Amino acid sequence: MDHAPANDPLHRNAWRTLLDDAAKRRFQTVLCFKLDRCFRSVKHMHDTLAVWEAQRIGFVSAREGFDTRTALGRLLLNLLASLAEFEVEVLSERVKAGMDRARRQGVRIGRPPVTGRAGFAERWAAVRAELEAGRISRSEAARRRDCGYAPCLP
Repeated sequence: MDHAPANDPLHRNAWRTLLDDAAKRRFQTVLCFKLDRCFRSVKHMHDTLAVWEAQRIGFVSAREGFDTRTALGRLLLNLLASLAEFEVEVLSERVKAGMDRARRQGVRIGRPPVTGRAGFAERWAAVRAELEAGRISRSEAARRRDCGYAPCLP
């Protein structure tokens, strides 16, 4: 049994074992309690189930009542996947529209620039002379300022 969070691929050892065992055809059906505990996304679900279908391995979800061993189960699963994908796209469009509206109203989207942080000018002055003299590289200057290469160095 896999106890790791569904969205944490580094700790999904039991899931990896399940996929390996499926490839070796050690079972005929995978039973899960709930779809969202098995798959990270609709694409992940479709890709995994396509592989299992080719290997003649069924998939049953106890909570949602899907059984890919039946025509009706496959139909319902595909309908659910299509609706989920539609919902994701609608949400994405709404977020983008909201961000566009905010930009038109003059709101800055994203992280504030590093150069706007309090005390940046003083910290930058401390390494600028060494950088301009060629004693340190741009990457070393950024490392000393504890920030990324591009945003830290004007």
